[in-house]
Amino acid sequence: MEYAFSVSKGVIRAIYRIDRWVIRREGDRGWSADDQTKPRWGFEGTPAPELYERYLNTSVAHLFKKGDAGVVKYVNC
Repeated sequence: MEYAFSVSKGVIRAIYRIDRWVIRREGDRGWSADDQTKPRWGFEGTPAPELYERYLNTSVAHLFKKGDAGVVKYVNC
């Protein structure tokens, strides 16, 4: 099973179970600002409360190096 963790300021704020991956398309928020030569992906999912007790509000700062600018971080993939 795949999960997405939403992180703000180095702390896990939300956890989602990924049901399926989808390519962003016309009509989606921000689509017109995208570089249309490279597809952008998102996911459809549901909250994953089974992981809240273990991970919610915990720090992941140790996974990021100072200056990391990417909006996506893959762990244990």
